[in-house]
Amino acid sequence: MLHPKEKQNEFQALFETMNLGVSYQNSKGEITNVNPAALKILGLTEDQMKGKTSLDPSWKAIQEDGANYPGETHPSMLALKLGKPVLNKIMGVFNIAENEYRWIKIDAIPQFRKGEKKPYQVYTTFDDISVIKKAQLQLKQNEERYIRAQKMGKVGNWEYNIKTGLLWGSDETLRIFGLDPEKNNFSRDYIEKKIAKQNFVRQAMVNLIEKGEKYDIQYEINIQKKTKIVHSKAKIIYNTNGEILKIAGVIQDISKKYKSKIKLRESEDKFFKVFKNSSNSIILKRLSDFKIINTNRATLKVTGFTSKELKGLKLSEIGVWKYKKDYKKYEKKILKKGKIKGFEASFIKKNGKNRIWQISGEIIQIESEKFILTIIEDVTEIRSAEIELKKQRDFTIAMTENQPAAIVACNEKGKLVLFNKAAKEWHGIDVMKIPQEKWAESYGLFKIDGKTVLKTEEVPLIQAFNGKKVVNLEIIIKAKNQKPRFVICNGASFFDSLKNKLGALVVMNDITHQKTIEDNLKKSENQIKKALSEIERSEFLLNESGKIAKIGAWEFNSITKERRWSNQVFKLHGLPVGKIPPFEKNYNYFIDGSSEILEEAMKNSLANNTKFDLELKFQNTKKEKLWVNAIGYPIVNKNKETVGLRGVIQDITEQKLIREKIAQTQEMHSLLANNTNDLICLQEPDSTFKYVSPSIKNLLGYEQKEFIGKQAFGFVHKDDVLPLKSVMTKKKFSISSTEAYPFRALHKNGHFIWLEFLSSPVYKDGKINYLVTSARDITQWVLAKEEIQKYQTSLQKLTTEITMIEEQQKKAIASNIHDHLSQSLVISKMRIKELKKKSQLNDINEDLQFIESHISDALENSRKITYELSPPILYQLGVIDALSWLLEDLQNKYKIEFRLKTTISTIKISELKSIILYRSIQEILTNAIKHASASLIKVNIKKTKKGVNIFIVDDGLGFDTSVLNEFKNQSGSGFGLFTVQERIKNIKGIFTISSKINKGTNIKIFMPQ
Repeated sequence: MLHPKEKQNEFQALFETMNLGVSYQNSKGEITNVNPAALKILGLTEDQMKGKTSLDPSWKAIQEDGANYPGETHPSMLALKLGKPVLNKIMGVFNIAENEYRWIKIDAIPQFRKGEKKPYQVYTTFDDISVIKKAQLQLKQNEERYIRAQKMGKVGNWEYNIKTGLLWGSDETLRIFGLDPEKNNFSRDYIEKKIAKQNFVRQAMVNLIEKGEKYDIQYEINIQKKTKIVHSKAKIIYNTNGEILKIAGVIQDISKKYKSKIKLRESEDKFFKVFKNSSNSIILKRLSDFKIINTNRATLKVTGFTSKELKGLKLSEIGVWKYKKDYKKYEKKILKKGKIKGFEASFIKKNGKNRIWQISGEIIQIESEKFILTIIEDVTEIRSAEIELKKQRDFTIAMTENQPAAIVACNEKGKLVLFNKAAKEWHGIDVMKIPQEKWAESYGLFKIDGKTVLKTEEVPLIQAFNGKKVVNLEIIIKAKNQKPRFVICNGASFFDSLKNKLGALVVMNDITHQKTIEDNLKKSENQIKKALSEIERSEFLLNESGKIAKIGAWEFNSITKERRWSNQVFKLHGLPVGKIPPFEKNYNYFIDGSSEILEEAMKNSLANNTKFDLELKFQNTKKEKLWVNAIGYPIVNKNKETVGLRGVIQDITEQKLIREKIAQTQEMHSLLANNTNDLICLQEPDSTFKYVSPSIKNLLGYEQKEFIGKQAFGFVHKDDVLPLKSVMTKKKFSISSTEAYPFRALHKNGHFIWLEFLSSPVYKDGKINYLVTSARDITQWVLAKEEIQKYQTSLQKLTTEITMIEEQQKKAIASNIHDHLSQSLVISKMRIKELKKKSQLNDINEDLQFIESHISDALENSRKITYELSPPILYQLGVIDALSWLLEDLQNKYKIEFRLKTTISTIKISELKSIILYRSIQEILTNAIKHASASLIKVNIKKTKKGVNIFIVDDGLGFDTSVLNEFKNQSGSGFGLFTVQERIKNIKGIFTISSKINKGTNIKIFMPQ
């Protein structure tokens, strides 16, 4: 007999290793214990389950019909409430680890303490029955597939008893003739009334019975005022005595197939009209030799070559490709992938002009030969505008990114648009899409105490955006993994020439070092059902249905290697019924790589229990090349092992060929109408739209149906209507016209966009029948011109704002050092002198002398820093005196000879211009000192009638002045000579420079007065 502890150990081992999920819940329904099997079934950890009740909504429990499973009706909760076992309840629970629902069967048994009527806990077990549930679902799906397989070709069966004269039809046959299968009013009289040509059908039946001729006909039937085209086959069924028993046949609705052929012809006509009238160049080349077969009218405008000049030649032979490597790359891509879109390269027109073309092409098949359909769009003007915009953006970025100060700005909506390199580094974050109310928290903005986070309205940029001028506002930036940084902020809103707010800008300077000096001074102070096998072994299609739809069923047992084919599979192979070829030769019927594809698919299906559905090339014993659709499903035994495959195979050659022809034509038309940004239209002579391409949605926001039947002038800007009518009245859009006309069109959202269009008339009986019009969006090009001008204006204003803010900050810092730091140093020095006079401190006299000496040095350095940051002489006496002081200071510091010569004592310009002029000259002198290795620098100031000329000449190394255009390579606080040039231009001055290697550099600045 086992010891109680051994029993407990044995129970615990069983509890932890059993496959059945087990949980214990106390009288409150809270889970107190759970075994590993339960955790695995639910995809949870022990911590995620313990303490929860069945009422917790996070279980996401559902009933078998998909409805929510109320927590209070959970078996464990019912068992606690009723005091009775609750058994065999089915529930779906969400497995978080596998991200899917698992189905479980639950038994809940209440447990009682001796003498008590209420249970103190409930013991719940649950079994994972997901596999059984999935099997039930698979069984249902297979039944649906079986029904769909019967209806795949919309094939119906019918029988006619010659003796009784009775006619029978399957459900699908009744549907074809417009009857309800539930009522079954199928009769010979009814059918004959629906047949358009009754004599034709009767004669075919007579010929079958009397002459034994083949009954295989197509005819029209009229059902509910609609015409259908049907295809019917029939044969005679004899009894054992050789007497005619009945006529059995099949019938199929082929209306869609018939209409597809008509649609194919219409699509081809439509394609050639668009090809002829497109505003883009369209070229058709033969794939075998890349020679041009045909071009449209627009090709002359784009390339400069006529159709006669291009026909029979290759594009590579006429010299339009500027670079041979681009042509080879284009040719390689289209041969490899069969198509190419948006290939951009440089080209040369017939007149020698360089252009940028965007080429799209695709290999298409017309009849039995392959061609390359190429579309060329000239994007030269767009790219030129983009380059100009990029230059302006690059300059702005270069200017702000190289500032030692942190610069942030927002647009007119208050959204961040500028966050320069220093700002990203200081804030320790490179994200701008943060709402204003989160700025202080996300960017670590604190008050000067370092503890209080700024309120939204206290953030410097928000203050500036709200109209307040931010002047010398001190805050602390506390970024992750960085020491707190003291910064001083200056900023304001800025506006365009019409006083419309463009946004706000704040410049922050790091004053941590200065603060440190001040602080230092202060311191000195987480089973499948068997019925499935029978359903799966059922035939997929009835034999008669398979004949007309050309569908056959097959089965393969991978264990016994036994195979079964329906009659239609033998017919498809061209083999006698019953004679299945050896297994190894079966793949030989599949050609052009299809055998490898099928073999791999069957192996994969057997190995991974997956379905396959393939369209393959096939050749039977009659050497007929066909297209077949092969579908296969795995056969699984009760042990869930794949033991074979079962499926269908259908001859889809005719459908495939029709689909391919339609697809080819539609793709050619789609390539023109859908894959181009241009708008293609058919219009009445009075401008009423008959057809509009889908690109109308992208261009103007309208659906196609919103344009059909309406005149073009209703969508044209009122100022452009009369000029447009005038152009059309004067027949500007004749066959010989290649000039595009621009106008503004109304977008659905209410704004206008710029379009330019070409129109060509299509004649019928000598009169204009309709117009083929193509239009393209040139708004980007028009707006680009306006944007460039706007950028230039904003850029000049931004440069001036930054300069002024920087000077204000320097002046404020200098004043702070002078008023606080310098005074503290002077007072400290005076105190040291007093201490030195006391005889009782003679022992530390040497230390006092050392401190006094260092305070004197610090005092002298603070004065130098003050003058370098903001020389008072500039504001008090003007530029010339400030330059005189600067040259003297530089000469003493760098031991280079400086000479100043001037014929005037002052330059009469505004304070802003004085600051920019002084800083620009200071930058020029600093560059000469750093890079020129000059021994003499001369500054000559001369007065003229129109203003003042300032000449700066050095005898240094000289340099190549072309590097001034490479502003992105400039660095430092002055941005280099390029920035000086831009600053002088912003204050209406003129900056010129000349330099020779080893001869020196001459700079001239002219300031108008």
